[in-house]
Amino acid sequence: MVATAEPFVLHIRTEQDAWDALKGVLDRTLDYRNCILDFDGADWLAARFTYSGRNFDQSITSTVMRGLIEYQNGFYRTAALLLKSDDRITRLSDLEKESLELVFRVGKGSSDLQAKAEGQAKELGNKLIDKMDKKDVFVAVLLALVLYFGNGPVLHYMDNQVEERRIESSERLEARRIEESEKGRDLEAQEKSRLMDIIQGLVAEGGDKAKIVKRAIKASPIASDVADHSRQATEEILRNSGGADSVTIQGVTVDRETINSITKSTRAKSVKLVFSGLFLVVGVDSNDTDSYDVRLEEVGGEGRNFIAQLEDPLVGSRYQKAISTAEWNHRPVMIHIVARKVGENIRDAKIVKAYSPRKPRKKKT
Repeated sequence: MVATAEPFVLHIRTEQDAWDALKGVLDRTLDYRNCILDFDGADWLAARFTYSGRNFDQSITSTVMRGLIEYQNGFYRTAALLLKSDDRITRLSDLEKESLELVFRVGKGSSDLQAKAEGQAKELGNKLIDKMDKKDVFVAVLLALVLYFGNGPVLHYMDNQVEERRIESSERLEARRIEESEKGRDLEAQEKSRLMDIIQGLVAEGGDKAKIVKRAIKASPIASDVADHSRQATEEILRNSGGADSVTIQGVTVDRETINSITKSTRAKSVKLVFSGLFLVVGVDSNDTDSYDVRLEEVGGEGRNFIAQLEDPLVGSRYQKAISTAEWNHRPVMIHIVARKVGENIRDAKIVKAYSPRKPRKKKT
């Protein structure tokens, strides 16, 4: 795929086409401003779930149905975000919801559930055609399709599990050492190790796709929100799979033991944060051509420490200069942040604006 100044049609006939297009935009080898996505013949676009177990012989339980409803709601929220810049389902009209509804069919002699989504993809593409010249929208649309209808949902969900459990392990290691008996700690450590091996194995099967998802989240605030909704929708499928020996989501199978281990405790929901304040720049990593990573330490306030990304440093060169100056002079800089909060942790922080604080005017005597 080579950048061109002339409008051209990009056929997304296979899931790999979608991943290649997403990578092309992130690598700056695909001219998204002049690209028209065509989903004709894209029969890969579908939500597919398979439940195995004695209660799932050409039938599904009410619990499973609840999970499917939440998956649909996740897709509605994503569509509302893309179409209305607001993820509330109520922003969609009844007609829009009808055109985006996933109709699941049960395969004969099995509990294979499938909902075709080629029409839904075309609906989004047609309604967003005037916005697709914006990188964050283009990236978010492609990410939504591979996360909801490709083999990306479990991959992204499990990759997020790896991150959450690493943070959890770091924060609670000392508390566990004090509170738990040697035997209990050893058993838990073995269980955690087993689960991490399984999760990391599932992520590894995705190859470079996990990296592409992470890059997309960095490159587009909208894509970051899309990923959040997809992750929560996938979790609802897993949480509401009671009675199934295993669940296969978009071709990736997760057994009951792993599902129980992942979902046995209620994790904090992701909450979007928008805030600003004075921060010290503790460190900067500018090796990634797509972003400029900044480690920040809040001055006063809650004293938060986290890493934030300045997306597309070329566009935000003025903000980059303010950050660099603050680092060199060891002085605070005023930064506006958009992020999400999971538990007590700040994730996916994006720098919206950065500037040197104004010096207070001297009072006239």
